[in-house]
Parts: sequence; C-alpha cells; structure tokens
Amino acid sequence: GTGSVSVNAGQSILDVNAAVAEVITADAARLSAGDAIRDNSGVAPLQLDVNTLAASAGAGGLELVALDGVTVGTVAAVAVNRVQSDGSTLQESDPGALVGLTTAAGGNIAQLTDTGDLVIDGLVSADTTGNVALKSSLGAVEVNESVASAGGSIHIEGDGGVTQSAGGDLQTAGAGTIHVDGVLTGVTMADGAEAVTDGGDILYGALSGDIVVGKLDAGAGNVWLNAPGGSVLDGGDAGGAD
Repeated sequence: GTGSVSVNAGQSILDVNAAVAEVITADAARLSAGDAIRDNSGVAPLQLDVNTLAASAGAGGLELVALDGVTVGTVAAVAVNRVQSDGSTLQESDPGALVGLTTAAGGNIAQLTDTGDLVIDGLVSADTTGNVALKSSLGAVEVNESVASAGGSIHIEGDGGVTQSAGGDLQTAGAGTIHVDGVLTGVTMADGAEAVTDGGDILYGALSGDIVVGKLDAGAGNVWLNAPGGSVLDGGDAGGAD
C-alpha cells in the first residue's frame, strides 16, 4: 500500500481472523492501544504488510509479525476527512506522531518478520518487567536506536545476522538478561555500541560468522561469546574496555 493506517483503541487491537494473510496493508501503520495489540486468540501475533511501523500498548503487550521486512520508526499523525451530515468534510487527525515500539505496565514486546530485514530506527522500550523479542526469520536485524527494558530480558535474533550501530544500545536492569543471536551470518557491533545489564547475563552467539564486539557490561553477571563457526573480534574501544 501507499497510504497510512492509524488504529487507536482504549482497550485492545485484535486480529479476529488468523487465516487472513495480512490484517493491515499500508505504507505505514500507527497502532495505539490501552492494553494489547495481537491476535484475538491471545497466542499469535497480529499480521501486517507495511514498510514503517510504530506501536504502543499497555500491560497486554505487543505481538506483531511483518510478512515482509519492516522498519520500526516514526509514523506521522494520520489525517482523514470526516463526512458531515450536509455532505461537507471536516479533517480529523491523530494528536501527533508515534515513534518506535513501547509498552506500559509490564507489557511484553514481540516484533517478528517472516521474510526481509527488521530495521530498528525508533526507540523500543518495555516498561517495568516487560520482555523484548526482535526476530527476523529469513533476514537480518539492524539496530540503530536503543532497545531497552526497565527490568525484563531482551532477545534479538536474525538468520541473516544482527548489526548494532553506535546508537543501537541494548539495556536492561533488575533480573533482565540480554541474548543476541546472529544465527547463520554473525553479529557486528559498531565501535561505541553497547549491551548493558544490571548483573544479568549477556550472551552473543552465531552458528557461523564472526562476532564483532563493541562494549558488553554485565556488571556482576556473566558474558558468553559463542562463535563456533567464526571468530570473536574487537570492534573498537570507544567507551572503554569491551
């Protein structure tokens, strides 16, 4: 699609027919719910075919799958013409742009892609103990903005590899851990990219390909770098020791 879609719900945004391949098809989608955004069954994600996505939810969390590649970023306010009783139109619009993927009240975030790359150009943030999962089944995951949880765990996985730019830091607190899996291609952290926990363990791995390390800080926790089919390399020393 070439247009934008905005869906705003005081409670939840639910997919009532999982048999339909794409529930939302557009250039950009802006989704905001007070509770959950997911499939109506509660066990499957809401399906989209969009280029750019931004979404926010509450305790019910976000469960989304893009059937092609998608960029998590900024979606501007969507404006439409409301037809009045006399046939004239009055423009109505969202209150403003929506950025990234966010949850409140401990909601989890799960953003998947079936094919194509998952590009994170907007903040991904889960409140309190919310967990974050960002996965691409057949593509790469490119993290250019912060991915954070206030106390949950973070998992990032891409069959085509994972890259973290200098602005693509991963951070969690409390008992949260960080797991990054480059699967078949490896993981590359730019000089200055960080993964930080508050004592939770950190694991970076890939079956094949190298792991290029920026900065990993697990505090009193453990760090494990597992590259059985490649090498572990220093990506630079910005911000101090790796």
